[in-house]
Amino acid sequence: MQIERDLTRTFPKNKLFESEDGISKLRKVLRAYSCYDRTVDYVQGMNFIAGQLLLHCKPAMAFWLFVELIEACELRDIFQPGLPGLEKHSYIIRLLVKKHIPKLHEHFEVHQVRPNVFASDWIFSSFMSVIPEDNYKLSAAFFTKLFRYKWEFFYKLILTIL
Repeated sequence: MQIERDLTRTFPKNKLFESEDGISKLRKVLRAYSCYDRTVDYVQGMNFIAGQLLLHCKPAMAFWLFVELIEACELRDIFQPGLPGLEKHSYIIRLLVKKHIPKLHEHFEVHQVRPNVFASDWIFSSFMSVIPEDNYKLSAAFFTKLFRYKWEFFYKLILTIL
């Protein structure tokens, strides 16, 4: 199962995930979610979201926050079979870059760079794979903004990075 393969890849230098207890907690959250919502498939990236949540709270709370992220922040289609959310969000990013950063858009077009090439990791993990796992204030601030502003915050962050 893919979940098992990704457990030891999730923040391997973090004390929590160096231990069998931490890995067990992550396994429980990811497996519980896969049972809870059968309309989605496990996708690499979910492990970083759940892992970051576990760094802030107990497994039961991490599970329910994960559910809330998927449902209230509309992440479900990212993890559905065929990954329709990846295509949708890549398309929106492309349009936003075209509108707000036209020179970069032209450069991307000339070199055939599509947003799913540079943004898929950001999309699948909600940036949790790139936010340092030991920077609790940053990840907490990110989650706070994501819960409050949802995709608007996500897109603004991508435009700021670009």
